[in-house]
Amino acid sequence: MAYGPHPEERKRITRNRLISLFKATGALSKIEARKLSGYSMDALIGAFLSLESEGFIAAEASFAGISGKVAHAERYRLVEDRESCLGIGFTGEGIHSALVGLSGALLARRDDPFPGPLDSRAFVSFLQDHLRAFYASGAVAALRWAPSLAVIAVPGDCDWERAFLRRSNLLPEVVDVDLAAAVRSVAGDVRLVARRNVEGIVSAALKDGSLSGDGGRTLVVSAISAPVHALVQDGILIFSDGEMEHLSVAGDGPVCRCGRTGCVGTLFSATAFGRLFPEAATPASIRASLAADEAEGRFDRKLAVDKAFDGVADALLNLCAAFSPHEVLLTGALFGASADPEAEIASRFRRANVRGDWIPRSIRYRDYREADAAIGLCLAVQDELRMNGTATIR
Repeated sequence: MAYGPHPEERKRITRNRLISLFKATGALSKIEARKLSGYSMDALIGAFLSLESEGFIAAEASFAGISGKVAHAERYRLVEDRESCLGIGFTGEGIHSALVGLSGALLARRDDPFPGPLDSRAFVSFLQDHLRAFYASGAVAALRWAPSLAVIAVPGDCDWERAFLRRSNLLPEVVDVDLAAAVRSVAGDVRLVARRNVEGIVSAALKDGSLSGDGGRTLVVSAISAPVHALVQDGILIFSDGEMEHLSVAGDGPVCRCGRTGCVGTLFSATAFGRLFPEAATPASIRASLAADEAEGRFDRKLAVDKAFDGVADALLNLCAAFSPHEVLLTGALFGASADPEAEIASRFRRANVRGDWIPRSIRYRDYREADAAIGLCLAVQDELRMNGTATIR
């Protein structure tokens, strides 16, 4: 079998292409793979043998083929746990983990609420106990191969190269936590990647169709602990490190931790809402508190929330002027403080009375949670590692 001057690289590309086809179709025979890939039968026979011998695919009995007709050629499926991925995310309420198989299927999930406020040591202990319980659960304990990759969706200030959490608005007492060490103390020496949660949300939105890959530019704003933004063009993530929370929108506002005055994050963040609503831990409970205030004729907190939405809308207008998105996708618990986040932002855009091609055609809200971000990150990083060897934390 001839692979040219770089046989190992060609073999790797062929294998990765086949795995992508398996993920897209579910099951394939060599004949179907040839039609879809254009590879020669000799190349496919070698690649199938290699994938099967290494446990990535397994043969199954005859069943309906791509056309819907009964296929008698031997067909294969991916072995889900051969390179499964552990996804971890957290909010102010708890820790969420998911196990994603090689095909992208969700194999198991666990959600554990925090027992109360936590400091750094208690957070690490809770994370370790959560992971031990997850690994001991039936679905995970039954795996033939332990997860080979762990990804952490982080809503906070992090040293991404080391997976070292400096701080998070969601957990103000949790600072300077070595997330990599905490995860590996339970999961073993897995490859590990820490990313911003907005990257996982983009991946989840692409998978479920909320973001299309058929053209257009989308500005994604995630507000779980504070607003951050990402840009997607034609279904491809262009960047995800936009710190929307540090755009200044109120010259006379509070001083931000970055040293400037009136940043969006001083008005529209988990910390700011936590001060306003110490009794409320969820968007629904914030809305309930506002309704109770209104019934009692008190509107001071409603005015503060309105000012927060004014600030995030102003910042969003500035970003739209810079990137000219066709649409804006909003997500995150902070937007959920309103019963209709789309209307909150759209009405402020109208009041601003601005004109121009850079005004987005649509503003949509989707209620993605931290578990969705963790699962989305698994999907994205699995593909990246397979295709181009994304760096993992040593």
